[in-house]
Amino acid sequence: MRTLSAIATVLLVSATGPAAYAQDHTATNDGSSNDTGTTTRLDMRAPKRALELGVNGGYTQPVGELGDDLSIRGVVIAGGAVGLALGYRFDPHWSLEGTSQFQQLLAGPGVEGTYTTLRGLTTGVQGTYHFRPYRMIDPYASLGTGYRMLWLVPTGTPNSMVHGFELAKATLGVDVRMTPSFALGPMIGADVNVFVWNNADGAASNVQLKALRPSTFLFAGIGGRFDAGGYRVTRQPVVAQQLAPAPAPAAVVSRPAAARSERPMTFTAISIERRILETCKIEGPKAYFDFDKANLKDTDQSTLDLVATCFTTGPLKGSAMKVVGHTDPRGSDEYNQKLGQSRAESVSDYLSEKGVPAPEMSTESRGEQDAVGSDEIGWAYDRRVDIRLGN
Repeated sequence: MRTLSAIATVLLVSATGPAAYAQDHTATNDGSSNDTGTTTRLDMRAPKRALELGVNGGYTQPVGELGDDLSIRGVVIAGGAVGLALGYRFDPHWSLEGTSQFQQLLAGPGVEGTYTTLRGLTTGVQGTYHFRPYRMIDPYASLGTGYRMLWLVPTGTPNSMVHGFELAKATLGVDVRMTPSFALGPMIGADVNVFVWNNADGAASNVQLKALRPSTFLFAGIGGRFDAGGYRVTRQPVVAQQLAPAPAPAAVVSRPAAARSERPMTFTAISIERRILETCKIEGPKAYFDFDKANLKDTDQSTLDLVATCFTTGPLKGSAMKVVGHTDPRGSDEYNQKLGQSRAESVSDYLSEKGVPAPEMSTESRGEQDAVGSDEIGWAYDRRVDIRLGN
């Protein structure tokens, strides 16, 4: 146990070193580095709807009973382990994986000299929750179950295998995200097993152990995670909350019940780039899109009037503008792509009517590609239009 604790401590400390490279990195909403970006330091893009391949390696050590009142420490002392995991990242926080781990083990005093090789294998499934998926240093926890096998291979005779159930397996780790598609970091874990059968000396059938006793394999090591396919999404900041002054008490504004349940009015789905807000002296927009809608509201128009004035007669006259439409993740990709384009064109058409030259505006739809919400409140913010300075 002391050896295991020491290794885990060294791994945890050493893995935090790479964080220094990002101390001067600020990620913008499009993933580029820029001093005027609107996200915080150490923010990263998180995988969504992506396949994940995980690899790990480290030290493993058993405790407990093997069965028939035999201590597992009398059979196995410790060893090394390597593992694989193949999973699907549903959203930035949640993933489900199939797992397998192979162990090369040292013989314990009860069998030393009799068995030349001891090997272990586990296979199973687990679910993983990432606590801070948009940060460079992302702690996670996994919980799973599976099947465990242990081979005892003597010299010159067939091997013997004991096997049973991995009732529960828990893993704690830290992903240090080097790129949006690759993370590396320390991990520790433990499982609870019950060995049920013994296939002695290659016999055709299993013999059930008389006494079923629990055992635990502890693990400490380093794991890597590769993401393929899907999207890399950012945690979109709420500009209106950052820049607008604290509102004075006011009467409750009546609006549709569905909209009230989705998001308070202090949030916004017309996200204006910080440079535009500061240059045009706009305190912050006050609008959002309803579900499956692309039409502007009065509150949208009052905000866009300020933008139009700035781009026609104000400090940004003659500047290029980019209008990007977004949707929440519900619906087909094709439908959401069209809906995002409709929202972007609603904004650009209005600005054009207010005098902003059409050649200076470009529209784009991101559809659901940057959606990060998982409930009504998050989806409401996914339904937005970004207004940015063009290239």
